[in-house]
Amino acid sequence: MLKKIQDSHKHSKKDTANSDQFANVARVECADEKDPDNRDKNGRLAVECIFVITYGEKLQFMKAVEKLGPMRATQVMCQAAIKEAREKSDGNRR
Repeated sequence: MLKKIQDSHKHSKKDTANSDQFANVARVECADEKDPDNRDKNGRLAVECIFVITYGEKLQFMKAVEKLGPMRATQVMCQAAIKEAREKSDGNRR
């Protein structure tokens, strides 16, 4: 679903996606927590994420996932999102 992104003077970096162009593509969806079939033996739920990244970022990302393994890579992504949200909340309180 990736498509070639042309260089543009509108963007601060070359080969970056215009966020408006992909506003409806990037998303995060969680499995229904009410359905017990959606939980593993530890009670965890599946979460699907669709990223909007450049081809270069994709190559780096897939290399990192290969190195870390899918489970650890998803844990790192989850932790990073939680940390960023906490920092943003803490910054708004000051």
